[in-house]
Amino acid sequence: MEFGRTLVGRDAAVDDTVRALRAGPHGVAPDDVGASGVVVVGPAGVGKSRLLAEVLARLDAVGLRTLAVGATESSRDLALGAFASHVDPAHMPTAGRAGDSLPSSLSGALNGLRTRFGSDRFVVAVDDAHDLDDLSAVMLHHLVRDGSASVLLTARAGAALAPALDGLIRGALITRSDLAPLGETEIGLVAVETLGGPVDGPTRRRLAAAVVGNLVFLRELLRDGRDSGALSFREYVWSWHGPIAPGPRVVHLVEGSLAGASGAVRDLLDLLAVADVAELDVVLGFADAAVLDVAEREKHIVVDTDGRRTTVRLAHPLVGAALVATMPEMARRRLAGALADALTSRGLRRAEDGLRVAVSELTAHRNLDAARLLDAARLARSLDDLELWERLSRAAVGVADEPGARVALDECLAWQGRFGELVDGTGIDVAADPEVFARHARTRAAALFFGEGEEGGANASLEAAEMALAGDPFAADIRSHRAELAMFSGTFRVAERLARDVLADPSAPAVATATAFGALVPSLALTGRVEAARTTAGEGIDFVMGLADPPFWEGAGIMVGDFLAALVGGHLADLEPTLEALYAEAVAKPLDPIRGVWALMLGRSATARGDLCLASARLHESAGLLRRNDPGRVLAWCLGSLAQAEGQRGNGVAATRAIEEMDEVHLPAMRAFDADREIGRAWAASASGSADRARSIAMNAANEAFDSEAFGSAAVAARDATRLGARDLAPLWADLHLAVDGPLALATTDLLAALERRDPGEVLGIAEGVATCGAALWCAELAAHAHALATTQGDAANSARALLVRSRAEAACSGADTPMMRWGVHRSTDAILTRRELEISRLAADGVTSAEIAERLFVSRRTVDNHLANVYRKLGVSSRAELAGLLGGS
Repeated sequence: MEFGRTLVGRDAAVDDTVRALRAGPHGVAPDDVGASGVVVVGPAGVGKSRLLAEVLARLDAVGLRTLAVGATESSRDLALGAFASHVDPAHMPTAGRAGDSLPSSLSGALNGLRTRFGSDRFVVAVDDAHDLDDLSAVMLHHLVRDGSASVLLTARAGAALAPALDGLIRGALITRSDLAPLGETEIGLVAVETLGGPVDGPTRRRLAAAVVGNLVFLRELLRDGRDSGALSFREYVWSWHGPIAPGPRVVHLVEGSLAGASGAVRDLLDLLAVADVAELDVVLGFADAAVLDVAEREKHIVVDTDGRRTTVRLAHPLVGAALVATMPEMARRRLAGALADALTSRGLRRAEDGLRVAVSELTAHRNLDAARLLDAARLARSLDDLELWERLSRAAVGVADEPGARVALDECLAWQGRFGELVDGTGIDVAADPEVFARHARTRAAALFFGEGEEGGANASLEAAEMALAGDPFAADIRSHRAELAMFSGTFRVAERLARDVLADPSAPAVATATAFGALVPSLALTGRVEAARTTAGEGIDFVMGLADPPFWEGAGIMVGDFLAALVGGHLADLEPTLEALYAEAVAKPLDPIRGVWALMLGRSATARGDLCLASARLHESAGLLRRNDPGRVLAWCLGSLAQAEGQRGNGVAATRAIEEMDEVHLPAMRAFDADREIGRAWAASASGSADRARSIAMNAANEAFDSEAFGSAAVAARDATRLGARDLAPLWADLHLAVDGPLALATTDLLAALERRDPGEVLGIAEGVATCGAALWCAELAAHAHALATTQGDAANSARALLVRSRAEAACSGADTPMMRWGVHRSTDAILTRRELEISRLAADGVTSAEIAERLFVSRRTVDNHLANVYRKLGVSSRAELAGLLGGS
């Protein structure tokens, strides 16, 4: 679709259509495609008209004559109406469809076109061919049949074509090309054209779900969002805040698209706009089956069957939102009340039926019952719908201002990080309702710790609540939250003890057990017990997934801990697919409080691998999400990670900016990720030219983590200190390697010994080992260091081997500019392959000829041969076969 000058995502469709139409009638052209016409079929707004215009422009450019005609609903009842402006008025019919003058009119119109174009073949293009009158369709049929012209048609999916055109398709004289809605990537490109900059990943996915491939809607939705402020620009990307709601432009489009719908169909659409989705038997209580048939045929609704359940919904989400936005308040209340009555009289068959009734009654402002609203709020929470959870719990407080309702609202606000808005939940009788008492206590402690940074006050309130609940199972719930706060504050041994107490308690509520796992796994990982953390994470995930109603957000700490174990130990490849799935699932929910955390994990993982361009994008995205909702106060950790990625790219300005914001938002009570934050500070210093300061910061981070028994964090910091040029790590690592398990810990132990011995062969062996852990950038750095050592020592074999290891590792990295890489290059520039030499040598090793390489790289063959001669000299080989053996080519 074009916004500006770019036709996004349709290059292949345009090329295929142009090629088919240039082939000539019945495929007689040299390329023998075999089409006398193409009909492009797709849903409304998918870009058919724009594709037609692009194809016509291409055909005109190659000298093929074209004729564009328009078909509209108003011209459908006029014989030859589509050709009215192209046919001599004397040849236009003067009678109705069955009048005697029609055959002569058709003959005259055909002869008129043939005279106009002479012997030249031409292409007739018809947009919205489903609106063609029958005589115009017959005219096209004759033009194709006698070879005078080819046709290019567009038609809306599901719409019937005139019999004359349908016969051409069945006879294979016109080929059908289905134009599918564009995906997220293309939608992102359209957003760039419209807004002048990229949108972040969550916004792109939400837009794709909202517009369902309709790029006309997308363009107007983007403009509405920009005008209303829902779309805002920060840190180089656009982000959509809050629900994606239609503005005046989209509403106008929706009204236009429904202009031809009958009154009965409009009533049905209004009902579904209020209901969102409804069972077929409920809908049939409001509309005749014939009306549903018409609405489905016209693509206004979708009827889905899942087992014995059949539901009806609007085909396009924005249509429903626009109808609700323009619907009179009393009409919306009336429809909502009628839906609630219909569901109730039929009987509530599923748990979500109760939720629908509660929402409908709330919309109708009638029969509001606090208990029913709270039950519905709990279900909304289990569906991860924060917006609906807040709406229902707030309504429950309005109906009956009692502690249970206030606590439900508090919990929802806390998950949104809105600690300052918590309502007064005092006056709870611990004996009468220990569960509500425990929920209130932990929410208040979260407000103190995460909202105000009051570590002591939060712990004191939880200890008092645990004493008040002594002997009750919900005491374990309080203890699990004490473990969680201990983990966040970096007292990992305390967190482990409290968490294990809860896990050993068979009477502990499920949410307490999930929270205890979420505190224990990160504590094990950050203290270096990688294998124990991974095993415990597996147990925790099995427990949570085995529950009928998993407390997923409370269990998110398990996955974070599993990630930290992979980061410390070197098992990231095992975890990436799961993180990607969690991220994608969270992004689909407009207010999911954890999605910024998953983006952080993916960005941190990309940094560890050395894919720094991806890491930067992921971490910028995470920061944007966490700035809007950060209930766990991990934005500072994200910004420290962002500084690491930008620092390793050599981008000192961006890294420093991230550190400045990190220092502004950091909560002193959050000490669990201090080492990671400080390593970010070290990389920012390095990228800004302060190498000595960078090494000092990294060494201090490693030593302080060791002193606090965060041995896993110390190991990660020590590795980065080594990468930054520190060489006095042996005393620290002598103790660390006994406390930290995993292949990266073993590799670091061996590396320090190899560096002491200045053995390039040993360093290369370690480099190849860390590559198997996914640490491609560290592998490339070690290979660069080994190459420098080998060159200094005159070790030609290891020098060539180091180049091979480095080139392979660099292929998996992006954007790296670190001290070890620069040091290796500067110390031996005469023996390092240039980027062009490396590119040519890889192609040559894979069997590509010099002539083919020259054509592919847009250089002369002599240039290729000269580069290969330099490669042979530097690597000590004399033929392509030897080069392939060295580089692992074919």
